[in-house]
Amino acid sequence: MPDTAPLESHLEALRRQAPQLAEGWVAACLHKLRDPGKGVVNEDESRRLVPLSLFLQPRREAFSQTLSAQLQAAVDIAQGRAERSTTSRPSLSTLDEFAALTLVDEAQAERDIDISRIVQWVELKAEWELRELRGLLAGTRSAIPLARRPNLHPGDPAVIARAFADAAQALQMPAPLRGVWMRIAGAALAELLKPQYTQWAEQLKEAGARSLGYVAQRSPVSKAPLPSATMAQVASAPPGRDALSHLFERRPAPSKPSGGANARPEASEKVLLARLFQQILIDTRLAEPVRLAIGRLEGAVGRMAAQDPSMLSNESHPTWTLINQLAAHA
Repeated sequence: MPDTAPLESHLEALRRQAPQLAEGWVAACLHKLRDPGKGVVNEDESRRLVPLSLFLQPRREAFSQTLSAQLQAAVDIAQGRAERSTTSRPSLSTLDEFAALTLVDEAQAERDIDISRIVQWVELKAEWELRELRGLLAGTRSAIPLARRPNLHPGDPAVIARAFADAAQALQMPAPLRGVWMRIAGAALAELLKPQYTQWAEQLKEAGARSLGYVAQRSPVSKAPLPSATMAQVASAPPGRDALSHLFERRPAPSKPSGGANARPEASEKVLLARLFQQILIDTRLAEPVRLAIGRLEGAVGRMAAQDPSMLSNESHPTWTLINQLAAHA
């Protein structure tokens, strides 16, 4: 008979600790906001740090309370007492379900990119600690959903990222500030969760949990390159190689903006982005629902590139991770 005691005990402890965890995470993120460190934000985003701090300081308690409620709701889901809402994003389990993505607006695409920022930061920093925790969760003989799906753990990077995004939305945080906040949060949480995962793993071991030894999980940093050449060129890519990596190597060079010295510096980036999406969308090998889904991202990606120009040269940027995931289903 399945023994639910270790997991139930662990989850109930997390439920009690949720307010303390949320408050500590928010405090760490606000501290990181004062000194993000090298490579966390770009020059344009750094100018939003003060407005972001001014927005958050009077709302700090409200954000922590909302985040705590989200974590407690995640405990209910992990225990099987509630179902996670899927209204925020259609399922991607089958190709037919891509048709639902035509209803997803640009704000949702930006939200997905923001969430992936935290996930990438944490999985990169705490890969092995997270792997051990997931292995222990999967190795526990229990009937509750968490034993079958370790990524339902309230401390899983994607769960925490969604909780942060939901809390920011509840406070009506402006989109330009939200993107910077999620980047800051990713860097801060990566440092916090690495030892936290180890602590949770030790607690599970003491309660009698045993790891399966290996749990399949995706790479901590998805190589999600810039799409550029037509998707038809994927056919010539070497076996086992990521399709969009092949396209990234063949991306067209950005055009020089016309208009001389008075031309806006971001003009060439807009031209390049337009070419990238055009070359993807003209490929007849992609199913129509997939092309529609990717096409609806163009506006959000354009705004993201205006805020973060490095996106066009960073093949592991969360934006391309999202597009890569869409194209992979084709």
